[in-house]
Amino acid sequence: MRQSVRALGLTVTISLLLLFAFLATAIYSVVQTSLVERGIELGETQIRVFNNEFMLSIPLKVNNTGYYDLTEVRITTTLTSREGGVLAANTTTIDMVERGISVTAIHRLSINMESTTPTLT
Repeated sequence: MRQSVRALGLTVTISLLLLFAFLATAIYSVVQTSLVERGIELGETQIRVFNNEFMLSIPLKVNNTGYYDLTEVRITTTLTSREGGVLAANTTTIDMVERGISVTAIHRLSINMESTTPTLT
């Protein structure tokens, strides 16, 4: 009976040490990628006008300097009027950014000028 309790205690201790080691490296990876190495950057916004549509294109660069792969990196923008109505919204998703790799995606936000004109006055 004592050996079973001792083995169970040892197993729990080793499991907790592994869990804390994983959490420490995961938190370190997030801090390293986002704060220290500036792994997530927005590029220079480009503005284009087509007929009655106003399009903003924003380059998004993700440089994964952490220990683990990043999955489903998302950037979401919402443009609202003063009254709180949504004028435009879009989400860009990067499926996978492997560790040590840099990925660039273009985030686009389109605004239809005909539908927004009454709300802007």
